[in-house]
Amino acid sequence: MDRARAVARPAGVTIVVILTWLSALADVLGGVGFLANAEDRSMRHDLGLTTAEMRWSGAVMIALGVVTALVAYGLGRGADWARTVVALVMCLHIVSAVFALTQVSWESQRNEAWAAIAQVGLSLLVILALFSARADRWFASRN
Repeated sequence: MDRARAVARPAGVTIVVILTWLSALADVLGGVGFLANAEDRSMRHDLGLTTAEMRWSGAVMIALGVVTALVAYGLGRGADWARTVVALVMCLHIVSAVFALTQVSWESQRNEAWAAIAQVGLSLLVILALFSARADRWFASRN
């Protein structure tokens, strides 16, 4: 398809791209925070982590942030592999949330139950945004 006549990126896909970039940024900043505060005794005590665990957690968070940034970049450029990765992660979120719903008590853990329901809803919205008819046309025009 001629790029001049390519389909405009749907708003839902743009929102998912922005949220993915924000997630990547949060992971990197959180990881840097863990590394920067690995020697802070009160923080380690509050988190129940050792210095080594703080450093490993920070490094893993930064690595996940970099991977998430790569996915966000690919998604913004219309890469099918990035759409697939995001869809798989959303499916894992749904499975995890449904499992969490089987483990909570509505009487004593109502907030956790509502959070799990919200996670399912948000994940489904992301999947619908990435696989709508308009999104399909846009991704097809990019590949």
